[in-house]
Amino acid sequence: MDLTWMDNAVLHGIAWVIALAGAVWILGPGVMFALGRRRFTYDLNEDPTAAEPRDGDAVYQGYYQQLYALGYRPVGRAVETITYFSPMHWRWQSNGSRLMQSPDRKTTVAFYRVANHPLRFSATTLFEGGGALSTVYTAMKQNPRLKGNYRYIELLKTEPAELVEEHAANVADFVERRGLTVKRGTLRDFCDESLELDRRVIPMTFGIAMYVMVLSLYGMPAAMALIPARARFNFEPWLHPAFVLCGATILFAAMKFAVLPTRIPTVVRMIPLLALMFIPTFFASRLTGTRDDTARALGATLDQLESLADKGDPIEPMIDRVAAFGPRACRAALRRMAWRKITPAKKQALHQTLVRLKGSDQGEAIDAWLPWCREAYRQPWPAVTPPPPGATPPGPAMQTPASSGTRSAAAKD
Repeated sequence: MDLTWMDNAVLHGIAWVIALAGAVWILGPGVMFALGRRRFTYDLNEDPTAAEPRDGDAVYQGYYQQLYALGYRPVGRAVETITYFSPMHWRWQSNGSRLMQSPDRKTTVAFYRVANHPLRFSATTLFEGGGALSTVYTAMKQNPRLKGNYRYIELLKTEPAELVEEHAANVADFVERRGLTVKRGTLRDFCDESLELDRRVIPMTFGIAMYVMVLSLYGMPAAMALIPARARFNFEPWLHPAFVLCGATILFAAMKFAVLPTRIPTVVRMIPLLALMFIPTFFASRLTGTRDDTARALGATLDQLESLADKGDPIEPMIDRVAAFGPRACRAALRRMAWRKITPAKKQALHQTLVRLKGSDQGEAIDAWLPWCREAYRQPWPAVTPPPPGATPPGPAMQTPASSGTRSAAAKD
């Protein structure tokens, strides 16, 4: 597949703009999260009917009846909004928590859903002078360790009636050990302390894992595209740093859409990710095709060249064979020269090969050859018959300008 159309200054400029916007979109929340710029707010509706069961919500109806039998009553509904909620969120808003309070108004139970996950619930008690203890039903324990008069205790596979009983025992133990007094607070007091609990829990439960995700999905491809030592031999048009960064942005967006909880069904959210996995496989043969055979043949020829150089045998016939692949063989030679453990004999042989390919000497520094080689690599591979691996190669399959004695064209490069 001919991708030379991608080697265009206008396309590069557009790709850089998209890549820059993508970098801001991906890295912005992580930077603000690390700087502690998160902002927690809530909207509180103190109408008790907002916490009553609705038609078609049988699960909540059952939970509601359990607590109603224990004396708990609906008191309202709260919606949390968090800016820079995690290293991957610019803004997050909850689906809302339906609130019920105990008869003495010292314990508030919140029922909520995370995206389309099963209904979850928590019981929270406040303390005089600041502090709160929450007992939470969760699908997976994070085990956060909070400082001060705050505790966050997680339970698995429990019912609301069991949770409030366990919560009462947790509160009694914590109050006795800390010398605290339980507070009969308002709903706004509950919301304020719930936000404080979120501030203390979120960095532990979300921060590290999501930073790792950002680093692996975006940071590593970006580094490989931008670090000169890694990108200097990426001569293919589609490996231009701007295109690589755009690709990393698309990959990150697809993974974020598939992994982070939303109201969209998981099957639908997986479609873009599966498409991204399929597309490279589909186009791999089109991007490589016969080029793979030529690259393997060139690699085998360079292996033989290096072997002869280390043995001190004549290398001129093998240089002729490399020259038959045309100037585009320069990249493979330069890559081998850049290997830190290359022997002096191999490096000298590869240098002679480059001189033969170009028709003039650019010196022993690899960077001095790169501008010419980048232009030479745009030329198509010649029709070369690959030698069998390990076989003694025949004479050149075709003559190049450098080998035919007509060196003027090569010298013009």
